[in-house]
Amino acid sequence: RALARAAVDFAGQRGARAIEGYPMTTKNVMLEELHVGTEAVFADAGFTEVSRLTLRRVVMRVDF
Repeated sequence: RALARAAVDFAGQRGARAIEGYPMTTKNVMLEELHVGTEAVFADAGFTEVSRLTLRRVVMRVDF
């Protein structure tokens, strides 16, 4: 969670207009796939859902 929050802070402080992430849902997923982060971790860092690429992969974004 801290890494996701730090990424948002870092991007915002440096003038980014947006930051996107592609976390996994936690349904029907193998533990080894969660290295990219979960939907809940990204949501806690301020990301909102943009779309769903697949049943398990979510596009999430923070606009500054």
